[in-house]
Amino acid sequence: QMMAVQFHITGWVRNRDDGSVEINASGSKENLELFIAEIQKGNPFSAVQKVSVHEIECAEHFNSFAIKY
Repeated sequence: QMMAVQFHITGWVRNRDDGSVEINASGSKENLELFIAEIQKGNPFSAVQKVSVHEIECAEHFNSFAIKY
């Protein structure tokens, strides 16, 4: 969430039942590329094995970046 704010990304993130993480992100192409690059690095609290990116047309408009539970 902090990284999304840093790169002016809106949308949401949630943990899935299978242990994967799903992110729906919106922002400028440049900021999204930077955001994805940082996600691929992971952090001390996560182990990133694979990142899949799918570009979609989204009808939702986000004003912030939220963690869904």
